[in-house]
Amino acid sequence: MAPTAHLVIRKDYMTKNGEYYIHLRIKINKQKKEFPTGIKIKDLTKFDERTGRLKGNIRESLILENALDKAEQILFKFRIENKLITLDQFKQLYLNRDSLDSFYAFAEQEIKNMAGIVSYEYYRQFKSEMSKLKKYRKEISWNELNLDFIEGYERYMKITLNNKVNTVSKTMKKIKKLCSVAVRKNLLKESPFTYYRIKSEPTGRLFLTENELKFLMELFSSGSLSFYLQNTLKYFLFSCYTGLRFEDIKQLKYENIRDGQVYIKMHKTKHSISIPLSSYAKKLIKSGLPDENVFHVNSNQKTNAYLKKVVEMAGINKSISFHCARHTFATLGLSFGIDLYTIKEMLGHTDLKTTQIYAKLLNEQKIKGMNFWEDKL
Repeated sequence: MAPTAHLVIRKDYMTKNGEYYIHLRIKINKQKKEFPTGIKIKDLTKFDERTGRLKGNIRESLILENALDKAEQILFKFRIENKLITLDQFKQLYLNRDSLDSFYAFAEQEIKNMAGIVSYEYYRQFKSEMSKLKKYRKEISWNELNLDFIEGYERYMKITLNNKVNTVSKTMKKIKKLCSVAVRKNLLKESPFTYYRIKSEPTGRLFLTENELKFLMELFSSGSLSFYLQNTLKYFLFSCYTGLRFEDIKQLKYENIRDGQVYIKMHKTKHSISIPLSSYAKKLIKSGLPDENVFHVNSNQKTNAYLKKVVEMAGINKSISFHCARHTFATLGLSFGIDLYTIKEMLGHTDLKTTQIYAKLLNEQKIKGMNFWEDKL
């Protein structure tokens, strides 16, 4: 049965003033859903359910006519393209008419749906990417979203914005994800990324050496830092000794720490992991109520700004970000003799190949060390 749209009176509900609401009723695959039009009447004889006409009020008649016309246009678009439509798809399009013609309206709705489901940082990245894209093209219709458009945007990012290869890669991955959702929802016939390959370059993973970590611990113990720098260094060092990501440190509560271990469900992967705490890590935490946060964590941006100052004060000539703590935990753990599989479990990696990157990194450091001896002899 083909999807249908018509106007009906909700006779099962009457207001205190004795009025009835008129709704738009949609039937798709034997399922039905009603959408309020905002119009209500007291005299039922003034409304013709067969035609959807309301007698005696031109303004309200136009509102009803527009609601029905809007619904029929949505259904017609899918019918003319020989595509099936679901009630959820209809609801999204009906409540946000621009989604039929605008990629941005669709993208904004999808990003809004992410709120509370993904991390704030991931959510913020999508919003940032849309702002960046709008500077290249203020409006994008679905017909414009093709291979030529994607390749043009790539050139714009590289030439005009001077973006590096991996920055372009991160941007394209976000747009590709949105396009894939649009294809699944029958808003886009084919993803423009079907014939486009997202390119990236291997990046060096900065980490602290054992001595550099000791320098930072000594600086922390000296008590010479300001409150903000001391606080930031504290949860950065804890990450170095546990391998926890920024978001995991941020959500860490005292109830997650028991029997000398951290038990936590990772924010990014949703995997549950346990990490034994070293004596160094234990020195960085105090006692607190189960539902209290272990650390007072600043925003990622402020954290990295404070870390930059701390690293300079420690005499370490490296451009360190918070994520370097995770790299430090992995590489030092391997150098101390912890096997690769154990490191994988503590980091919460799903694939051993990801963890093997650290083993390769450590081996490169060993080769550099041997070359140093050759240069000196």
